[in-house]
Amino acid sequence: MAFIQGSSNIAIHESQFTIVQGSQHNTHIHVNYERQRQNELTIWDDYRRIRTGDIYLTKVIGNSDASKDTLYRLSRRRRGDSDARRTISVARVRGEGKDEEFLHVRYSGKGALEVFKRDFYEFSAVKDLNVAQLFGYNNNRRGIPALIFYYDALIPLNRVLSVEHESQGFPFLYVYFQFLLGALRMCEERHYFNLDELWIEPRSGTLRRGPRVENHVIGDIGPSRVFDVPSDPPLGLLSVRAYNNTSIVFDYLIRILSTDVLLEVVSEAYKSSWERLTAVEAWSYLPDLLWRMNDRDSIVWWTGFAERLQCVCVQHSQWAGDEGVVMKDGTIRYQVSGLVNCGHLSLTYRFLHNGELDMEKWWLAQAHRVFGQLGIPEEEWQEYSITTRFWLGLYPTKGNTCQQEYTNTMSGNPATYLFIQPISCVSEDGSIWGSRAESPEYFWSFDPSGQEEMSESTRVSLGLPSFTTKIDLRWQTWDLGAYKAVEMMHLSKGFDPETTAFARSLGFPIVQPIGDEDRFQNLDDSSIVICDDRSTEGYDSDEERVLYPRLREGAE
Repeated sequence: MAFIQGSSNIAIHESQFTIVQGSQHNTHIHVNYERQRQNELTIWDDYRRIRTGDIYLTKVIGNSDASKDTLYRLSRRRRGDSDARRTISVARVRGEGKDEEFLHVRYSGKGALEVFKRDFYEFSAVKDLNVAQLFGYNNNRRGIPALIFYYDALIPLNRVLSVEHESQGFPFLYVYFQFLLGALRMCEERHYFNLDELWIEPRSGTLRRGPRVENHVIGDIGPSRVFDVPSDPPLGLLSVRAYNNTSIVFDYLIRILSTDVLLEVVSEAYKSSWERLTAVEAWSYLPDLLWRMNDRDSIVWWTGFAERLQCVCVQHSQWAGDEGVVMKDGTIRYQVSGLVNCGHLSLTYRFLHNGELDMEKWWLAQAHRVFGQLGIPEEEWQEYSITTRFWLGLYPTKGNTCQQEYTNTMSGNPATYLFIQPISCVSEDGSIWGSRAESPEYFWSFDPSGQEEMSESTRVSLGLPSFTTKIDLRWQTWDLGAYKAVEMMHLSKGFDPETTAFARSLGFPIVQPIGDEDRFQNLDDSSIVICDDRSTEGYDSDEERVLYPRLREGAE
């Protein structure tokens, strides 16, 4: 072996050699081997992608227009127009059990893929018992994507409420679900939900947020501001079977809420309308409680507490760059210096009794008695309204220096003040509102306390505006369902709705019908009587009643 020859210090032990004779050629072959790169996981991989052929639809629940989504409306201008719709159905999925049902939400129309992705990210971002739980999705090649939710036989809330709505009774069930939303703490991040996006889980009776499904009952729902809700209701939750029984729902609410709180809930279910009047017209209406709309016949006047009835400004607008100051006597003062903005002034007034804003409750607690005494049939009750607030507007008078946008006061003049006088319901001599229509609602002064009024000539020389007054009255009416709800409260406490017992038990002031106004038209001021009707002294029964006249200006 040639490679050994000439070598030294070599030791070979038990080895085997292969001798190759001739030329040796080495061939190198380069092979490009491609190994598939593993993709990073995304949120889509956390849910099953279900083939279209594995989905079997069994029943359509409803539809919804995606363009009506609250979040979508906020950004619709940036996204462009869309007519995407959802179709919500019950479905079975192959391989998931013969009796297992799912909620299938299919997206169609222009912008469907965008809405599909938006809903996917919304429901995949939360795992909560109060939210419909996502199972998977189907993004088929036909461009008609779908989301699949665990079903749990969910019932759309608006379907349940629509039955109550059609009965035209008071929506006690709506109040119950307001209570339930608070108990479940579902509105800690949102103040309210759209009725279309809430579902009922029938086994537990709890609520869940899910895909929107439309119904003819539209609106929002959130916890009522008038009651505090424990996180663990002491009576548990109502069963689905109890929803169509008004008595059961009412009994639940009257046991878990106080009577006063439930009455306030009913009082908030009013319909309102507005009417603009002159000051002279408005002051003739405001002392009274109840009016029949269209013919403006006053039939009830607040009695028994007129001395303590207050008309309080609860909100006033900024004017002339000043926020305004409410003085101790209720006067509103604006300080004016330099340029005077001649825009209009707006002030909101409410009627208070001993600092309470509860006139709606006082009326509802006694409405049956008043309507009964006056012989007004039930079908006409919703034609009668009360007013508990109004808006006072001061508008710059045309034809004076305030026609210009700004009026420049002389820099050398002292600060001037505009005072809006307080409104008193009853004067010291017992006359009601009478002088209010004859006196101006405001005056100008150099005195910050308003003790000395500015003369008219000085006002004109300074270019300070004069105003005309407009009053916007808000009328409140309740439908028969609300009155029936209050009747149930009377009876639940063992009271006759035709008496004042319920109102007295709650400490409310008592109202009295005016009666036949023609009987009192020729009486002079001295015949007006004001007494404390809340006292039970001298009252043998509710059949003994006193009629309190109200004198109108210009009565013939």
